[in-house]
Amino acid sequence: MKQIRKAILILILCSVVTISHAQLKDIGTVLSGGVADAEMLLTEYIKPYANALGANLNGGWYNTAKPHSLGGFDLTLSLSAAIVPSGDRSFDAGSLTFTPTNPDITASVTGASSPTAAGDKDPGQTITYTYDNGILPAIDIASYQIPKGSGVPYFLSPMIQASVGLIKETEIIGRFMPQTKLGLSGGTKAGMWGVGIKHSLSQWIPGLKRIPVFNMSLMGGYTRLSLNSGIAVTPDMIGATDGTSAAVSFDNQALDMLVQGYTINLLLSADLPVITIYGGAGISKSEANLTLEGFYPLPDINDPAFAVTDNSAVEDPIDINIEYKGGSATKPRLNGGLRLKFAVITIHADYTYANYSIATLGLGVNFR
Repeated sequence: MKQIRKAILILILCSVVTISHAQLKDIGTVLSGGVADAEMLLTEYIKPYANALGANLNGGWYNTAKPHSLGGFDLTLSLSAAIVPSGDRSFDAGSLTFTPTNPDITASVTGASSPTAAGDKDPGQTITYTYDNGILPAIDIASYQIPKGSGVPYFLSPMIQASVGLIKETEIIGRFMPQTKLGLSGGTKAGMWGVGIKHSLSQWIPGLKRIPVFNMSLMGGYTRLSLNSGIAVTPDMIGATDGTSAAVSFDNQALDMLVQGYTINLLLSADLPVITIYGGAGISKSEANLTLEGFYPLPDINDPAFAVTDNSAVEDPIDINIEYKGGSATKPRLNGGLRLKFAVITIHADYTYANYSIATLGLGVNFR
């Protein structure tokens, strides 16, 4: 079971770590324009995958509207693929407002558009920062290209969860994977937990409880996933010299990511002996927070040697929050699926229609 948990977390997070590192290796250069510009560009680049991961965390909660009877339970493994809409696979950096911290620095953008992390494997636009104090000739102090996309417009997330039946046709659902070292670069660690509840509404509606194959329930769920990964951004990576003292070290840099998902859904299902047809309508929300910890190199623009100093290096520079809503009261996220049950083995597949639509496949063991 420990190896299964580890494999699941690796599958969820490999793309996040890889994509993040692709952008963060240039963080020293990106920071030449100031923290605000770096956060703005990183947000635009990684937002589609953060949204897709959040959408997946809110999926896979159910494959029937019927709660387990008292003491009944299931153990289910599922794989969800959130599809990034075409409009979120690229962005135009030229439409963004750059705000360098030094009034003598201006930013210019060349190129038509840039891919996001979920976009094509084409080079992005070039951002150039020019220093002009009106006295000396203008000079370009930094220029970098927004990274290529991954070429993968979807995000895969496996999930393992268990459900147990309680009294009053109520079911508790749990997801848990303890903090695990994944064996990736930077000593990456990740963990996840979630809790949900499903309660039958059919029992309270006289006409419905007389139709045993038809079930209506209300369910809600919360999932929390955390990631910590060591990274390394040094002055030589941005063509600068290291003029820092022992008070500033670039050895303790880390990327922290926290993603939380919330969902509530009204469920319907027709539960026949072998086949279950199910569906749901509801709303969901996810919040992703990404931070960089440690010192990062930022050259002193007034130093002709292009050196990073104690005063120019920045500590804990990035703190990004990305929110995504998968439905609303006027436009709910809609789900429909089919489950087959052979003795205690279940196989299910469903599709969720939302801003980030999700396709899910699952296999489980189910008792009562």
